[in-house]
Amino acid sequence: MLKTKMLLILCLSIFSNLAFAHSEHCGDTKLSEQMDTLKTELRAYSNAFKDGDKTAMLAHAQIMLDTAVLSKQETPLKLKQEPSNSVTIQDYQTGIDELTSLLDQLLLVDDQASVKQALAQLKKHSKQSHKAFRLDCDD
Repeated sequence: MLKTKMLLILCLSIFSNLAFAHSEHCGDTKLSEQMDTLKTELRAYSNAFKDGDKTAMLAHAQIMLDTAVLSKQETPLKLKQEPSNSVTIQDYQTGIDELTSLLDQLLLVDDQASVKQALAQLKKHSKQSHKAFRLDCDD
């Protein structure tokens, strides 16, 4: 009985340490907050587009652009162990530059077809970038 209790305590302590390590490893970072801002602002932009509110669209696009520029200074958790001149870090930087370019285009377009096309490109870019650079913390 004592061995069973000790084994149970040992297992509980291991799992609690793993849970703590998981939250520490995949906790909120400046970059994750910036990516959340981009996601929120993209939704708000889409809603403003549906409502035909060009002033709000411009405001949301500008916030996204400013946030993307800031995110270039950060490094994804998945790449933290990479040297700053590695190919994958350079790929991340290139991806942020492409995102910035797409957001610049979004600020310039004003007809419905162009906005839809720009939004589609942004969503495609976002999906590809997440696949490449987002750390899967559920593993």
